[in-house]
Amino acid sequence: MSPSVDAGTRPQDQRDGQMNQITERPDADETEQSPVVKRRVWPWLAGVALLALAAAGVALYFGLTTRNDSADKTDLEALTKRVDSLQGAVAKNSKDTQNALNASIAQLQQSISSVQKQQAQAAANISTLQSQVAAGALNNKATTPGVTPPVTPTTPGATTTTTPNGGK
Repeated sequence: MSPSVDAGTRPQDQRDGQMNQITERPDADETEQSPVVKRRVWPWLAGVALLALAAAGVALYFGLTTRNDSADKTDLEALTKRVDSLQGAVAKNSKDTQNALNASIAQLQQSISSVQKQQAQAAANISTLQSQVAAGALNNKATTPGVTPPVTPTTPGATTTTTPNGGK
C-alpha cells in the first residue's frame, strides 16, 4: 500500500471528498442561503403572478367585448330587411326618375315638332312672298298697283323739251 492512502479510505472516496471541498464555499451554508433566495425570488414571482393576472383580465375583457360586438341571427335578419327595403326604394326612385325623364323627353319632342311646323310654315310664307314680289316686279316695272305715277304741272301753251339721260 502506498503511504499517502489511509487504511480505511479508498482513493475514489478521497477524490470525491476533495471535489466536495473545492465546490463548497465556506459561507454558503444551506440555512443561510434560504432567506437570501427567498428575498430575491419572491419579488420576481409576485411580478410574474401580477403579469399573469393582468393578461387574464385583458383576455377576459376582449372576450366579453368581442361577444357583445358580434352579430347574432336577429341582427342579420334586421340588416337583411333593411337592405331589401333600401333596394326597393332605390328601384322605385329609379323607375320614378325614368318616368320623369321619359315625360320630359316626350314634351321636348312635341316642342321640337311644333317649332319645325312653324319653321316650315314660315319658309312657305317667305317663298310665297318672294314669288309675289318677283311677279309684281316683272308685271309692273313702271307702276306699282295702288300707286299712281307722279304728275308734273304744266302751263297751257308751254313747250317742254326732254333731254335723254345721256345728253347733258
